[in-house]
Amino acid sequence: MSDGTETGLSPVHDLLAAIVDMIDVPRPEEYSEQPTYYRLLEARASMLRGYLNAMVERRREPAPYHAVGIREMTADLPVTYRPYTRPEDGEGTC
Repeated sequence: MSDGTETGLSPVHDLLAAIVDMIDVPRPEEYSEQPTYYRLLEARASMLRGYLNAMVERRREPAPYHAVGIREMTADLPVTYRPYTRPEDGEGTC
């Protein structure tokens, strides 16, 4: 859709989907990347809290551009490490 929402979703549902995407930060594969993971999660949560707080204070109804704004913030804070992937059945077992 041209308004940035996923096809057929209400602005509220699209906003919630964008929020989930922003805070769904994958765990790193390497233990040494844990601090990077936590910094990213904290940065995203902080930005999201400010964005949502501004919506509440201004008494804004969710609109398509709100989800777009959250997705842009998510893109500005990308995952920079290799995410953990679950082994396939039988891999990595003794």
